[in-house]
Amino acid sequence: MQKQPLENVLLGLRKREQDKENDRIAEGLSYYLTSEEVAVAMKRGIGSAKELLNRAQNYDGDFGAAFNLPELKSAPYGEDLLNIETEKLNAVKQAKVSRLTDPLSTFITETPEPDDLANTHAEFELNWGYDKAKIIKSGESQATIDAQLAVHDKKWADYLVRLKDVAAAKRKGETGENTAPDYTDKQLNDQYEQSIDIAYAYHTGLAGDRKLLTEQRGGTNSYAVSSVFASIDMHNLNNMNSKVQSEQKQNYINTRVKQGVIEVNKAAKNKYFTFKNKLIDLREQLRTIETNDDLTEEKKIEQKNELMSKGAAALGYQPLSDNPPAGILTNTEFLKKQKEGSLRTGGIYLVKTNTENGPKITVVTSFNTEIPDFGEGVIAASGQTYIGAFDSGVLDKSLYKLFDPKFLKFNSSN
Repeated sequence: MQKQPLENVLLGLRKREQDKENDRIAEGLSYYLTSEEVAVAMKRGIGSAKELLNRAQNYDGDFGAAFNLPELKSAPYGEDLLNIETEKLNAVKQAKVSRLTDPLSTFITETPEPDDLANTHAEFELNWGYDKAKIIKSGESQATIDAQLAVHDKKWADYLVRLKDVAAAKRKGETGENTAPDYTDKQLNDQYEQSIDIAYAYHTGLAGDRKLLTEQRGGTNSYAVSSVFASIDMHNLNNMNSKVQSEQKQNYINTRVKQGVIEVNKAAKNKYFTFKNKLIDLREQLRTIETNDDLTEEKKIEQKNELMSKGAAALGYQPLSDNPPAGILTNTEFLKKQKEGSLRTGGIYLVKTNTENGPKITVVTSFNTEIPDFGEGVIAASGQTYIGAFDSGVLDKSLYKLFDPKFLKFNSSN
């Protein structure tokens, strides 16, 4: 096969880059204009379309309505564009448009000033997330990271001041309702994935790829906990100044946080039942020793103490491959540590409680962060710093007695 000349290769690369730029600008315009209007703007020329996009982002008011009425009525294709059919739209896209006259030029009257905002809201928000991830994964001291994050968060506040209201910049119909989404599904998914990366790095202290996480590095529930933190972060950024910035994004966040809570509780339940079953096995071993008539009372006590002294190893946990629950606490101890903020973030705790009917265990996952109100009926943990998986129900006292913190630790001799 004959090699292409270098000039042709470079030309092809430039063409592909230009195609990407065209797609990006068209996507940005689609947040403000109808597909018909975008087609006309793009036909006018990429330079003018880019300029138009900059104007749209800084226009004070409903740009879509201002552009459409009455401007397009005097454009080359007349009033047909206002109620265009597919056949006519295809004709517009294929036609040789010379230049739009007054309608478009009313928004392009001078050289635009450099804009530090990205060309779409979603692009800015995703880039902001990338920069936040870099700060968290920088390896600097926690004090330095927190200081840099404070400055970085100020950029978000400034962005909202300039934006004023994401929804107001979208094209609206006669009913006053938004006729175009604030974000595409891909944009929301990209922001969510980026938020999980940030949460995973910040709350586990691990800067590696979370997709490569192991139980030993991050814990069995690291991804689930990070997904809830990601939803919390996205919710807080979407609810500033007592105002929801995008209803579409909020609905997406609410769906994601529900899914995250389900996964957090699933991990907590699995951790509890694994631990409980190991205690049941230990109880049987102790009973076997106790009922062995070949042993003296002194030997029975000696063997039981020896077994109990092994800590987590007595339950079959391996120090290099297993993670027992983060803690076993009384209700009073749990509330005290919760108030102090000394519970481990993402830790699964077994809280012992005595009720009128008998002892029980409450299984919770600590977040050390107040969980915001996502809205009525979204999740039940709003206002708390933990998520409760479930209550065990009344337990047999012989088993309840074995829920002891010493079985969570590995002795140095093991």
